[in-house]
Amino acid sequence: MACEISTPNTQELPLKGRGARATHVRVTGRLYVKGVMMGFKRGLRNQHENTAILKIENVKEAAATPFYVGKRVCYIYK
Repeated sequence: MACEISTPNTQELPLKGRGARATHVRVTGRLYVKGVMMGFKRGLRNQHENTAILKIENVKEAAATPFYVGKRVCYIYK
């Protein structure tokens, strides 16, 4: 299950390449995904503040997470 973000201002652009698979790619106007910080990586007694655990909106499986590994996080509040 791939994670797709659907917004009203999406458009499809043709890909350059050969084969039946390379037809279109969906481009969105938004460059971020909403999420919640759940905490830090920890063991029974120690907490590692340099590794955060995030819950990303519309990501249901662990197989969809490699895209987000290593990306930066912006803390936004209202």
